[in-house]
Amino acid sequence: AGLRPSLDTETAVSPLIPDSWEWFCLDNVLYKGHLITIVWDKTGEKYGRGKGLRVYADGKTIARSRDLKGMKFRI
Repeated sequence: AGLRPSLDTETAVSPLIPDSWEWFCLDNVLYKGHLITIVWDKTGEKYGRGKGLRVYADGKTIARSRDLKGMKFRI
């Protein structure tokens, strides 16, 4: 899924999956005391949470993008 840990509060996700994948989910990754979930849903129909790439911490959206591209977020 491309989760790139860091020593400070800013973290990055750089998806490593092919553009042809319609969906994926990396769920319940313990990171700095939080449960992280990374979801890619090309159409928004697989997981029912909308189109695109989303990052959740403890069940709350902390970053999102309509495209399968890298992004940074803070926890």
